[in-house]
Amino acid sequence: MKEGILLTGGTGFLGTELAARLAKAEEAFVYVLVRVADHEEAAQRLQAAWQHDQSLYQAVGRQLLPLPGDFTKADLGLKAEALQALRERVTLVIHAGAEIGFDKSKAELDQTNVIGTRNMIALAQSLPHLRRFLHISTAYVAGQKHGRVMEEEFPGERFSSLYEQSKAEAENLLRASGLPWSICRPGMIVGDSKTPITMSPRKGSRLSGARR
Repeated sequence: MKEGILLTGGTGFLGTELAARLAKAEEAFVYVLVRVADHEEAAQRLQAAWQHDQSLYQAVGRQLLPLPGDFTKADLGLKAEALQALRERVTLVIHAGAEIGFDKSKAELDQTNVIGTRNMIALAQSLPHLRRFLHISTAYVAGQKHGRVMEEEFPGERFSSLYEQSKAEAENLLRASGLPWSICRPGMIVGDSKTPITMSPRKGSRLSGARR
């Protein structure tokens, strides 16, 4: 039986890289959550974001299944039929979706990074076959800690930005969830050395993280 994966943030840089690797796994299929109204628009959004990679583009609707929804809403804004499909088939959740704008208000950051993560956790807690929840956080949850900061440590308590604070709060929600989780903390993601595709360093190539 193929493993069912739920991926958020698939149109972002890191989410795209994850989708490209997952599409090559013959033993898995991936639901890619896209914040749009219907399946047709979701497929179009993914193909527009992935047109630079023909294999990824062509995987839309095959290994990569567009799923219209919004993780800032309860039940991800999904209808009962879609929720049931996730509960029957998903064994791994990869939550890469986030608001990364340092200029955003606390309410905007919390809506996506905190409430959105809470909604993802609630969905994951209803998945009977879940084996792991993988959360993409940020190295900056260390906040204003000094000296050596170990991967297993909890986030800091004082922060230099509202973005850092929101991501730390999201991590703490996951740690308290009772789910089997892994947290990845990218430092700075600037691009892929094998392609000309790059991104703003602010969007944050090294991964560290915690695991339970």
